[in-house]
Amino acid sequence: MSSLIVTTSSEAEGMYTISPVGSVDSETSMILEKEVEKLRGEDPKELTFDMGGVNYMSSMGVRVVIIAKKMMKENNGKMNLRNFQPSVKKVFEVINAFTSDFDNL
Repeated sequence: MSSLIVTTSSEAEGMYTISPVGSVDSETSMILEKEVEKLRGEDPKELTFDMGGVNYMSSMGVRVVIIAKKMMKENNGKMNLRNFQPSVKKVFEVINAFTSDFDNL
């Protein structure tokens, strides 16, 4: 059974960092999605995913990041992804080869 702990912090008004720790897969992706949805009502201007604690990400996890990217686009906001472990970065590099969704890797 996989586990995921997600914390959200705010450095300044409208700026949030989501820091998941563990595996983001079909069992745990809803935990991450709920954190993203909580921010929808906060009118975020900048959202950063600190991925340093993520050791595995499935397509369900990528889906949540794409949902967040769309939310930020709707808010005319900015989204950042940082601190990838090599295996997780590879997942996003492959996706980016087919789309331009994640040009700030």
